[in-house]
Amino acid sequence: MQQLQAAVALHNQGELDQAEEIYRSLTSFDCTRLEALNRLGVLLRVQGLLQDGRECLRKSLEIDTGQALVWYCLGNSFLQTREYMEAASAYKSALEIGDAKICGLWNNLGKALEGCGDRDQAFKCYKNEILVCPTNYNASLTLANRFKERGQMEEAIACYRKAIELKPDFADAYLGLGIVLKEEGEVEEAIASCRKAIELKPDFADAYLNLGFALKEKGEAEAAADAFAEHYRLKPIAQSLSFASAAASQSLSASSEVAVPEGAKFIPLDLS
Repeated sequence: MQQLQAAVALHNQGELDQAEEIYRSLTSFDCTRLEALNRLGVLLRVQGLLQDGRECLRKSLEIDTGQALVWYCLGNSFLQTREYMEAASAYKSALEIGDAKICGLWNNLGKALEGCGDRDQAFKCYKNEILVCPTNYNASLTLANRFKERGQMEEAIACYRKAIELKPDFADAYLGLGIVLKEEGEVEEAIASCRKAIELKPDFADAYLNLGFALKEKGEAEAAADAFAEHYRLKPIAQSLSFASAAASQSLSASSEVAVPEGAKFIPLDLS
């Protein structure tokens, strides 16, 4: 057990090669085999050796199928490579064991189900995650985005604010909040929220984009042009759509009024 504890300490310190060597040596001993396989599987995933990591986790589950956390880790490995059906199956195995309180389990199952095209069940999973792990700020953001997609703006705003409460430097949540506030006609608050996102993440191209839309709606064309120009600098044409299309999606009456830098044929995209 002392060797296992030493390996865990090395793992936590980022000494992955040394930790891996000890984990591998311990997989042949019954008293440490499961723990060593599990930790080795996680370590290999971090190193990008996904197939090797999965093999370790599968070997562990062959010994004991009742390890919910190992099923969860296996699901995360599949989710990382967008193998959504396999990920969903692993997450459901964790739930079938009866351990539904693993923080992140419901959220990641939701992502896997979305990848499989089952958005309704995914939405239910996101709501379950908030109940099981109310401190999961990423789950609050995901749920906020889904409420926004469904047109449930009050619920979306509440979830964005909850995400910010849990993580005050959460730039993505400030941007999402700004987008919804603008759609709700709260332009001043939207501008402040987008600016906060930029303060927290100065290279946040989409925050400049949505700041531009909010400033345009307020009638500050010059400031809007500056924001759009910064978006274009950070996120060139190859990563954008068309200005006209995005303007239409934002209900702008005359996108040509905004002074876009000459030659800029990008499409500012409203992302949530």
